[in-house]
Amino acid sequence: MKSSRITWLAAVAGLLLAACNAAEEPAAASAPEAAAGPAEEQAAIDACAIVTAQDAATVFGQPASPDTGHGGVSMIAQCLWTWDTDTSNQLLQFHIWDPRGYDMPEGAEPLDLGEGGYVLNHPLLGVDIAWLQGGHHITLAYSTVGPDAPKAGERVEQMRALARQVADRL
Repeated sequence: MKSSRITWLAAVAGLLLAACNAAEEPAAASAPEAAAGPAEEQAAIDACAIVTAQDAATVFGQPASPDTGHGGVSMIAQCLWTWDTDTSNQLLQFHIWDPRGYDMPEGAEPLDLGEGGYVLNHPLLGVDIAWLQGGHHITLAYSTVGPDAPKAGERVEQMRALARQVADRL
């Protein structure tokens, strides 16, 4: 039960980040399951084959487990990975969105990845990396909560490296 509350808190943090980033909608679906989105594109993209449990474990420094969430109208595919204890949680979210409304948020650092790539390292909400590629808006988000998890900002370089791997896999 505590694990669910921690995951819920991490999801709330993700929603706040999405609210700051007008192009995104609240998110997440189960790791191996398909997300809600345009049927043809959704069927063609296995997001968890692009961002794997091993990728998440590399960022976490701990084994990763699939997590669940909810689709959105502009979401094409998603994959979520988590690590949690009774008091802490790490969450890695990968989403492929419709590109409409994509914009770099205020305070983001430009990232040479795809078109309009950026990194946003928010002390409360975590690390958000996004770019446009292949007619899609791609996002990777990492957040943590609790005393057993590292501060998300400590994983910026791992997230940058993962973003480059994801771009190569797409």
